[in-house]
Amino acid sequence: MINQRDVYLSVNCRTLGDTLCATPSLRKMFFVYNKKINVVVPDETKIIWINNPYIDKLYSYEEFKDKFKNKDWNYLINNEIEYYQTYVLPGQKNQFGVERKFQLVDLRQIHANDLGFQLFSDELHCEFFPNKYSNSIQLPKDYVVIHPSTNWPNRTWKYENWQLLVDFLSKNNIFTVVTGKTTVQHEVNLVTEKHIKKFNNLYGLDLADQTDLSDTLHLLNNAKLFITLDTGLLHLAGTTDTFILQLGSAKDPRLVSPYRKGTQNYKYLYIKGKCDLFCTNNMKYGVRDWGTMNNVPPLAGCLENKPTFECHSSVEDVTKTINYLFKTNLL
Repeated sequence: MINQRDVYLSVNCRTLGDTLCATPSLRKMFFVYNKKINVVVPDETKIIWINNPYIDKLYSYEEFKDKFKNKDWNYLINNEIEYYQTYVLPGQKNQFGVERKFQLVDLRQIHANDLGFQLFSDELHCEFFPNKYSNSIQLPKDYVVIHPSTNWPNRTWKYENWQLLVDFLSKNNIFTVVTGKTTVQHEVNLVTEKHIKKFNNLYGLDLADQTDLSDTLHLLNNAKLFITLDTGLLHLAGTTDTFILQLGSAKDPRLVSPYRKGTQNYKYLYIKGKCDLFCTNNMKYGVRDWGTMNNVPPLAGCLENKPTFECHSSVEDVTKTINYLFKTNLL
């Protein structure tokens, strides 16, 4: 039998959702090698990996560089360790010489493809292993969690819509927990912007800025329903058994919605808007505007030049769906 070298996986992600979408690939590597994998990540994402049972040792990039600072890199990766890297930057090539097209590939498959394999439907579920729940937050048995986040404009539901949803939930005596942050650094231009405003008439708890990732996971895990757009918490909720209601945006939900029990339809509904062109992932707009099918960035404006994002769910459709879920006991 060949003497196996230590295996290292570098996951170059800096956001919650992108990082969680790498967990299926790590799990597959664990079973392929039949041993735990060493993982190298940006320092800010270590909290996402810290309890993962498939990891031998967890390194930040600085810790990894320090460990091998006296080694010749080419000799190291060819003779002493197996080193894999996933989630290369747009325009760069992975270790197999393939340039990855981020907008057009399922987020979980991006990681797998960068590593040279494909994940099947029963392998695509993400995992997160939280710390013990603090039990410091007292909640009723039945409650709904909403995540009113600010993101790219084409996947940001207006504050006014969230307020109307809060009004509806309160009027129907549905206890509502608000999650998120009041400020956030935009992942592209690093401009600090308002993330969540305070809501009027909230029947429930506003926990923005008050929970860490583990406590948020426990909140989601015990909720009757979670309402969000394409956010990091969408992927975190996908590690639970809670019913997820995803609001419409310009991104095709088939590329991001959670896999659970081998399907994207388990305890999940997507509420589409009037427009379902999904222009963020629609290659024809790259050809039309940039001359290549692989360049459709998540722009601030509608690519059909409409004054509003018609891909967004209407408040009416969202409230009708919630009524249906409660009345039919699907939750």
